[in-house]
Amino acid sequence: MRKPPTHKLDILIACHAIPTPYNPATTRMFYLLKYAMRYGHSITLVAHDETEINGKCRDELEKYCNMIEITNKPRNVYVHTLKDALLSPELIRSRTIPAFFYSRKMQKRIRELLLQKKFDVVYCTRQMISYVLNTNVPKVLDLVDPVLYSRFQVYLKETRIPQKILSLLHYYREKITQVPKYKEFDACITVSSFHKELLKPYLPKSVSVIPYGVDLDYFKKITSDEDTPSLVFIGWMSYFHNVKAICYFCNEIYPLIREIIPATRLYIVGREPSKEVAKLGADKSVTVTGFVEDIRPYLSKASVVVVPMVTDDGGIKTKILEAMAMSKPVVVTSIGARGIDVTPGRDIVVADEPKEFADRVVELLNDKPLRRKIGLNARKFMEEEHSCETATDRLIKVFEEVVGGCGNK
Repeated sequence: MRKPPTHKLDILIACHAIPTPYNPATTRMFYLLKYAMRYGHSITLVAHDETEINGKCRDELEKYCNMIEITNKPRNVYVHTLKDALLSPELIRSRTIPAFFYSRKMQKRIRELLLQKKFDVVYCTRQMISYVLNTNVPKVLDLVDPVLYSRFQVYLKETRIPQKILSLLHYYREKITQVPKYKEFDACITVSSFHKELLKPYLPKSVSVIPYGVDLDYFKKITSDEDTPSLVFIGWMSYFHNVKAICYFCNEIYPLIREIIPATRLYIVGREPSKEVAKLGADKSVTVTGFVEDIRPYLSKASVVVVPMVTDDGGIKTKILEAMAMSKPVVVTSIGARGIDVTPGRDIVVADEPKEFADRVVELLNDKPLRRKIGLNARKFMEEEHSCETATDRLIKVFEEVVGGCGNK
């Protein structure tokens, strides 16, 4: 950890949801709040409350923030957004069309905070761009995924015509309304060089690559008996790419594994399982859990973590990082490992064809010393490259540079 700076920053954070460690889109925000307090910076958080999960984190966030402002979303998001957008002169003046949910109440509160307090920097997720464009405070944008690339990949892979058309509309909505605003920020953060290259035409001059940080005190090896032979897949189970991945695994790979090791069990862990995913539980060797409070018990008991991604959303798979932090061997496709600077065969196992994937899983299930070796290498990699403390240090440094640069203009 770097030495605390002499100048303490007043930071306004605008997040589309209450930051939690459960949501990859907000984990960076959550750990920034958790670790930035070590520097003595003053943090004000404004966020939308999206799910029941978020409310459980508020008490903890109170420890890290000087002020928290939460705006609840109405039931009918689309009607509310249309009404509030049409009645908002701020959007008309800035020629901004919200790409996401928009609330005049949230806009008013952010405007009031900016008038009440002299913030040094505003840090926001891309879903909150429309709320902060009309401020002269230095602005830093957090981009956890290359959204245009992600949207277009869904369009290419979707086979249902209504959903295919809808995904294309989402792509153009982003391209027309949101992405052109990136350049109005003083700096932005991406999570990998891969993302930076994909977004390069749209980004401001100052771009920093800061990999995801993982809480290595939370995600660590837990001494428990493995439920051998068992596999686990973790993720939001109504998300298009996760649904494709686990259905592909169950149809093309899992039978090959069970043919050799019939006692193998599969745990599919994650909230909101789609109908396709729920049906996989008809196999008695497959357990579909739905939402769980804590994924660590499932990771700790798993012999092998599988991440068989077959469609590409461009995002970094934090499920891989969390499993590696817990010293678990991970078998992943090349698409799934993209953007993570691991060494295949040492820190992780990469396999693309169904039989190759199945063979690597079987090899690990039959070889406990090999599982342990890869797991220990994985943990070492995480300690060196993906700790929360290191990521927060780098993020605070970006804030300091932006504030110093804008002050010299």
